[in-house]
Amino acid sequence: MNIVKKLIGTIFPAYRYKLEREGNEALMSGIIRSLPDTYNFLKDQKRETKTLHFNERQDIAGFKFISQLYPEETIKKYTDKTKNIRLFGIQLYSKRTNEYEDVDLLINDGHISGIKISNSNYEYSEFDIERIKVDKLKEEKFIFPPSDIDLFFQSLDEKDQERIDETGFMDIQLGNRTYYTIFDMEDGNYIGIDKKLKVYSLVHDAVPMAKLLKKSLDEILSELKNGEFNIDEHLNERYTKSR
Repeated sequence: MNIVKKLIGTIFPAYRYKLEREGNEALMSGIIRSLPDTYNFLKDQKRETKTLHFNERQDIAGFKFISQLYPEETIKKYTDKTKNIRLFGIQLYSKRTNEYEDVDLLINDGHISGIKISNSNYEYSEFDIERIKVDKLKEEKFIFPPSDIDLFFQSLDEKDQERIDETGFMDIQLGNRTYYTIFDMEDGNYIGIDKKLKVYSLVHDAVPMAKLLKKSLDEILSELKNGEFNIDEHLNERYTKSR
């Protein structure tokens, strides 16, 4: 970032934030691109997402949370709850310290989630992104503090937990309401619940997108388990009533 861009950023905050996002994206892309082919799932993910901000993590000391922009359906595409790891041994050359600095990455449920860079202000201009070493790269399992989604799932009745695929249990924001998916109808459509355990049909091309169903959680889970829920019939009904 040259001095002119810095001055413009000082005068126009919106432009400064744009430069910050561009720098963060270039920094993360460079680091992920340097990883060996074992981590192609991260490379593929990074090509489809945009890094926005690095924010302090209150839950994990020393790490920054990586805020990323995901296209529709990309979150689900790369979610893998078996992939909770810390990558370390990455070294990135700092033009500020004139030394290689250590980089740690956190991968949470398959997603690029956290970063720690020694002796750094986390600014793209600090680094020579072409000088990254990964020959000492190592991986270890990492136990993340439970998220709000994890805690909500754990609060469900044990019988309900057994009938819901936890790996596909995620939150969806529609307006100012939050729903939690209990069944995937494909193409971005779900059966979901709210915090009060009311059951909803979540269909993105229907009106309304979230429709309260006259079924209890136990009833819908029983239907799903027994193969009594007809997805095509349900979606046809939702689309028909939207016209």
